[in-house]
Amino acid sequence: MRSQLRQVAPWLVVSLFGWAVLFSMRREAHQEAVASPSWQRSVSSLSPTEQRRYRTMRAGILAVEKRRSGRAWPEVEALAAEGVTSFDDPTMRWVKRQQGVYVNYLGLPREVGAWRWLVLFIEPSAAAFKEPPAPEDDEHHTLADGTALHITVWTAPNEGPEPEELLAFPVTDGWYEVR
Repeated sequence: MRSQLRQVAPWLVVSLFGWAVLFSMRREAHQEAVASPSWQRSVSSLSPTEQRRYRTMRAGILAVEKRRSGRAWPEVEALAAEGVTSFDDPTMRWVKRQQGVYVNYLGLPREVGAWRWLVLFIEPSAAAFKEPPAPEDDEHHTLADGTALHITVWTAPNEGPEPEELLAFPVTDGWYEVR
């Protein structure tokens, strides 16, 4: 009996290890599927060119916020003239739209095959908060004057006509949030 157990024991260990690995992989895949809705895209899923564009946009967002603090949202022309990253990119044409608490900076590519980009700022009034603003992260910033902002970055294929209206809910128009 002991000799049979010695022969089976290694296979039992390998089998248990295999099941543990399989279970772990399925769990990670499930967590990734739950964590990433179909309307979200990982930065790493973008082409290298679009990944660079995303990174420069994130840097440009901080410059826009700095210029916004205590004043109105800056115009695209002023941002480009000041050399703000992304807005001075000759391969993109930027359009600013604002309505209520929503502000869009829409980037339209001049090159074939590039994607459209949208930076969506939501600036709720201070009265909307019963508690302090959310902690600082990629989507939540607080300006120097205490104004809380919610920021998301979106992309979409450069197809069809240019959106003519402000995009408050880009997902409903086929845009993908980039994280």
